[in-house]
This record gives sequence, structure tokens and C-alpha cells, in this order.
Amino acid sequence: MTATRSRTYDALPAPFGKFAHATVLPLAGTKLVFVSGVTARESGAQDAEAQTRVIYERIRSVLKEEGGGFQHVLKMNVFVLDIRDYPVTNKIREEFFAGIDPPASTLVEVSKFVRPDVRVEIDCTAAIPEQ
Repeated sequence: MTATRSRTYDALPAPFGKFAHATVLPLAGTKLVFVSGVTARESGAQDAEAQTRVIYERIRSVLKEEGGGFQHVLKMNVFVLDIRDYPVTNKIREEFFAGIDPPASTLVEVSKFVRPDVRVEIDCTAAIPEQ
């Protein structure tokens, strides 16, 4: 088994707990990138739409740093504080996945997040070819 490596990225706020922004597993010419739940904390974004945009930009920066993009995402999990925010979160998702096949996905309404100002959190798994 190839060793995994925990990663943090300058484009994201420092983790506030004992976790990495992502774990990367090199595997037969591909690296699996498991991106931890990303929020818009410390961005100033208040509503679900603005927070979702910040989140996708942050995920894009992680994928780019690992040599990939949204076309490499296999699975996304989206957590919202209010299910009525689904239309705006989905609209932004469509922008970031325009012209490429969308990944498998789950969307769940949650009762609360660790941080009271968070309305949306997204994690994902990507398979990025080694370069």
C-alpha cells in the first residue's frame, strides 16, 4: 500500500481542529484526493449563495494545486443548513461543472454546523492523473 499524505493549502484558512485540508493517496498513476469539508469561514460571505461560491473557489484551488480540476471529481457531498438553499447552491455548482460530466453527489440538510455562521459545507473526492 502506498503511503497517504495529509496536506494543507495556503488558499484555505488553517484547520481549526486536528485534520488536514485533504489526504492524498498515490495509486497506480493516479492520486486520489480526499478533500475535507470546505466552508467559507473567514471569507466574509454571509448567505448560502456567496458561501457556496467561496467554497467552490477553494475546492478549485486544492484541485489545481494537486494538478487537477473539477473534471477529476468523482464524488461530492453537500451539506446545507436550510434545504431551501438547494437552488442557489446547485446554480453555482452548474457554473463550476459547465461543459464537464458531473460527479456522483449527495445533498443533505443538517441541523447545525460547528461554526454558527456556516450555511454550506462541501467535501469531495477526486482522481487526478499523475503528471
